[in-house]
Amino acid sequence: MRCNVCGAQLDDGTKTCPYCGCATEGDGKQVTVYTASDASATESAGDNANATISPAFMTDSSVGREVGPSVGLKWAHFLGYFALWIGALANLANGIRLLNGSLYEEQGVTAEMVYAFWGNSLKYADKFYSVCLIILAVLAACGAVAILKYKAIAGTLVSAVYALNAISGIAYIAMTTHILGQSTLDPQTAVSIIVDIVFFCVNIFYFKKRKHIFVN
Repeated sequence: MRCNVCGAQLDDGTKTCPYCGCATEGDGKQVTVYTASDASATESAGDNANATISPAFMTDSSVGREVGPSVGLKWAHFLGYFALWIGALANLANGIRLLNGSLYEEQGVTAEMVYAFWGNSLKYADKFYSVCLIILAVLAACGAVAILKYKAIAGTLVSAVYALNAISGIAYIAMTTHILGQSTLDPQTAVSIIVDIVFFCVNIFYFKKRKHIFVN
């Protein structure tokens, strides 16, 4: 099937054109989006002369779904094609390094030496955080795929990635600080947590304004 607005080739069943953002019914028939010129032509013909037509935001009664105004998708594409994948790879690598102890070996000691000195509590904290990082890597990859496929759950997945990243980081810092008896929070980690919180809020607002695009 092809998009009747921009003419792009689409897979059968696609509900939103990934190129122009125009909604379809998913069966090859294009959803009607009224424009100002349509309204003018209708009024000049004398049909529905008393009806008020807003080209900025309409409700398509044929599918019972709102068709919103054109909005940018640069941030979504940046997340879907780049940022989430980089984050997923970084979390996966760090999770594996922490899980197998190679993170300590890079600092000139072995995990066995560290755990022998600080006890199993640190070992369990490391295992907990490494598993969280691996889960976050999978979640980030799922979020990226959801964005590229214009899934309705995309915004929820992206927001969850940043929220859980911040929560797991704070939890790990709290545990290691308690175990070591001194703060393990460094400036880089603090900035990373703040950025995660900011991006969590930004993405909630961003995808809420584009819920008429992410509908598949």
